[in-house]
Amino acid sequence: MSARAETWLDFSDLRGWDDDAHDAALAVWLRSNPPDLARTLAAPSPEDGPAVARRWWQERFRPVLVGDPARARLTAYYEPVIPASDVPTARFTAPLLALPPESAWREPMPDRAAIVAGAFAGFGLELFWLEDAVELYFLQIQGSGRLKLPDGRLVRIGYAGRNGHDYASIGRIMMAEGHMPEGGASAGRIKKWLRADPDRGARMMARNPSYVFFREIANLRDDEGPIGAMGLPLSAHRSLAIDTRHHPFGSAIWVEANGLTPRLMVAMDRGTAIRGPQRGDIFFGTGEAAGNEAGRVSARGRLLRLVPVESDA
Repeated sequence: MSARAETWLDFSDLRGWDDDAHDAALAVWLRSNPPDLARTLAAPSPEDGPAVARRWWQERFRPVLVGDPARARLTAYYEPVIPASDVPTARFTAPLLALPPESAWREPMPDRAAIVAGAFAGFGLELFWLEDAVELYFLQIQGSGRLKLPDGRLVRIGYAGRNGHDYASIGRIMMAEGHMPEGGASAGRIKKWLRADPDRGARMMARNPSYVFFREIANLRDDEGPIGAMGLPLSAHRSLAIDTRHHPFGSAIWVEANGLTPRLMVAMDRGTAIRGPQRGDIFFGTGEAAGNEAGRVSARGRLLRLVPVESDA
């Protein structure tokens, strides 16, 4: 099967389809799509219940498998809550930077090593300071977070842009070089290895030339997830980061992953490491518990997009 091959299926082919809360998925889909599309497809209200929602999905959509499921990989991410400071201190030393203005750099933008070394020093880009470079590195992988300041305030921050360099997984590098066992490069183990020898850790992190910049996010309720690349708050276990070359934002995606409950999700985010039609990253929620769960997810499975049967839609 080629990377762009499509296989049309029936809902009876979807493992666990009848057991999902289809009204919950419908609520997220409605928030993620234009009202005109919902009207065209005669979408019910989520308040009508899961049975009505399930019947609507089955009548108005058809599942399609895009790409080769043998190449599928499902991971998960979360919104961390991290101690931080709005001024540098002896404890908080790693600056979290805003996106530099175009006047601050020329093409190509500096890589991670150059930025960490001070390529943008003096431009006043420092938004907050974290406890160490390792915490900052993993926040950049997640792309958003909540910062807990010394006075007790919680600040939401989110993705503002990146330096344009290709992302390299240091977990894969560490496994390939024998620093981690194959398949055992969890976030916790990588953090421990990086912190055990800060100089060695800095050299390893520099091997990923990609660098993420942030912005402060206002007007989000505490019960809302972070803002995804689609510009909307993410929903735990219902929002999916995908490769937009294969799945448009707002698409309903049926996710089957080994060890996880099959579930209908909505394509609302993307990431530099998410490449291919069978690659997905599931948003697990906010805080330490969500992070512990997300860090254990690296599964095979498959993604199926639900395509409206009306050609106009």
